[in-house]
Amino acid sequence: MTSTAVLLVLVVIALLVAIIIFDVFTLGTKGRLNALRQWQTLIGTMLGFVTGAGVLAISSAIQDETQVRRNQEALVQVGNALRVEARDLDGVLARAQLLRETLMPSDPNKPAGCNGTVNELVDAFQRDTPIYTAAVPNFISVGEPNLALFVSFYAGFEELARAAKQYGDNGCPVVAKETVALFYGRIDAARADFGRIAAIYKG
Repeated sequence: MTSTAVLLVLVVIALLVAIIIFDVFTLGTKGRLNALRQWQTLIGTMLGFVTGAGVLAISSAIQDETQVRRNQEALVQVGNALRVEARDLDGVLARAQLLRETLMPSDPNKPAGCNGTVNELVDAFQRDTPIYTAAVPNFISVGEPNLALFVSFYAGFEELARAAKQYGDNGCPVVAKETVALFYGRIDAARADFGRIAAIYKG
């Protein structure tokens, strides 16, 4: 917007300069001096206008650059806050990996039922994500390039949380090996997303 306005100003000034030159050079020597005197005020105004336009363009460019830098810094801060929240969720996933045989036994000889450790883990999956909820609209509005990575991680965690709750609500039954493999495959994928997030936001 600023560059377009400056360009229009320069075009107008160029046209006025062309008119002045044409007017001056169509007269004789004395006529040229008189014409220059007559145009003197306008020439001074034009020079002041060009100077003002240049200062305005530079000032606007500095302001734009400053705003862009502030937006980038704000995005990094939001990303770091999200990383902290996601780290807590990743901790739940890590704990689930350690309790693989306890959380979802696939051996039909083992009795079904939720013990205290499993109940605690299922409860740990059920948690709010206020930073993510607040950050997503802002990330969308500015086109944050890492939005897809955060969405993938949080969506994966929410899917696992629903599965864990359903498993607990059903009394922690013995499940098929394929179901166990699918559940833990999704945990691995979510933790891989968090690894990428942690690598990007190291602050």
